[in-house]
Amino acid sequence: PQCHRLLVDAMNYHLLPHQQNTLQSRRTQVRASQPTLLTIGGRPSLTERALSREVLWRDPREGGATWRHLTQLPAKSFNQCVAVMDGFLYVAGGEDQNDARNQAKHAVSTLSRYDPRFNTWLHLTGMRQRRTHFSLAASGGRLYAIGGRNVEGLLATTESYLPSSNTWQMRAPMESPRCCHSSATLPCGDILVTGGYISCAYSRSVARYSLESDSWSEQTPLDTPRGWHCSATLGGKVYVVGGSQLGPGGERVDVLSVEVFSPEGGTWSRAAPLRLGVSTAGLSPLADKLYLLGGWNEAEKRYKAAVQTYEPATDSWSRAEDLPEPTVGVSCCTLSLPPRHAPRRQQHRNTPGHEDPQQAGKNRSRESSETPTQTSRA
Repeated sequence: PQCHRLLVDAMNYHLLPHQQNTLQSRRTQVRASQPTLLTIGGRPSLTERALSREVLWRDPREGGATWRHLTQLPAKSFNQCVAVMDGFLYVAGGEDQNDARNQAKHAVSTLSRYDPRFNTWLHLTGMRQRRTHFSLAASGGRLYAIGGRNVEGLLATTESYLPSSNTWQMRAPMESPRCCHSSATLPCGDILVTGGYISCAYSRSVARYSLESDSWSEQTPLDTPRGWHCSATLGGKVYVVGGSQLGPGGERVDVLSVEVFSPEGGTWSRAAPLRLGVSTAGLSPLADKLYLLGGWNEAEKRYKAAVQTYEPATDSWSRAEDLPEPTVGVSCCTLSLPPRHAPRRQQHRNTPGHEDPQQAGKNRSRESSETPTQTSRA
């Protein structure tokens, strides 16, 4: 009976890929996993007209000396959002073409899930609205896509994804449409949305979404208006980092200040400022530190490959090994990977005709060589 039950459980798990989140158990989780820093997509400066499909990883056990190829996105992506839930990496929305004059026109609604155990991608039901310059947060077993913009304009809408049914549902909208904001999940499960572009101006607005009541409430605003910034939760607090705003002459300038939200009192404080201002960068916590990757520097008008590390214990920023090349619109997260030196050959599920044989051959050749990606400085 025990063997039969295990067999049935295994069969259901593999036959119902969309429900694997709810079917997770100790037998299906990544074993002996190592939390690892990932970068996803973006637009490298060396290929101005092309978008990236690259997903890179850095092994903290190696001291962060090299960035390596992990997998490729199902499609080229820019300004996409990512979230990690139940051991899976989710990639949503963004733009599928490089068109600086009309980014909203190329917004997409796609959602894909990466399984680090088998190095495979699964295409999921897309969002109800195309979104770029939006935010994505995981909370309570769901994903929440918030705001952004598309060809119809700025969005105030919120929609949530339920893995067990592979469906999206509309939720309470924000009070005002906004894009270029950031969101982070609080320890209680609520979602904090900060800054962004509202009513043709960079904003100090902070809104809090309650999962329990499906409602939004305004919170104490930021001290500095900003957009294109990042936020992340570390040690029970939300850190709002970087971005840009308008200067006295109406020009875009870097925001160096770092603001910290304490949920207990709903108050803001300051942390050590950035040494290098960046916007459209990636941010993720790992091992009691924050990692800020890449981005655009307004002062120099340049893409950056810098990896900046913040340590709350000393309230200080330092530099780590750079990305392989300067990149903007890049996403960053921490994902537990299996203990192997190099991923197996990538496979795609439910993606007929996804990759041509020539490109697949290049991918296999690259992965089998196990050659570290060399780093460079911006």
